[in-house]
Amino acid sequence: ACRARAPFLMLAQAQSNTSETLSCLDLGSCLQLDDAALAIIVDACAPTLRRLNVRDCRKLTDAAFSSLQAARVLEDIDVGGNFNMSIKGATTYVSASTKRKSTDDQRCLSGIAVGGLGCDDAFLQVLEQL
Repeated sequence: ACRARAPFLMLAQAQSNTSETLSCLDLGSCLQLDDAALAIIVDACAPTLRRLNVRDCRKLTDAAFSSLQAARVLEDIDVGGNFNMSIKGATTYVSASTKRKSTDDQRCLSGIAVGGLGCDDAFLQVLEQL
């Protein structure tokens, strides 16, 4: 588990200074990853990021879903175990991704893990649209 914030900022800086692409990122159980640090990382990796694991990153809140909208080619995300995130936030995120899918020909979200967020019928109905 990551216990400091500096590595996230260094990752974002390194990604923005290279022509290499990052398509898969596992930040699961990084205890110091917060909404602001995730926004910086997503901003640096957005054009190529396809898979993201932020399971059990306990400082993330529903605000993180807003920054994830910038990752327009994100196909798969795991936000399970983040007790400061809600199924309402996940529903809003998936709905926005579904609308984008209908207007763009880019790849779009095809999987989201939300274990522990309290999945409800409204969320399942939104998932049917993926």
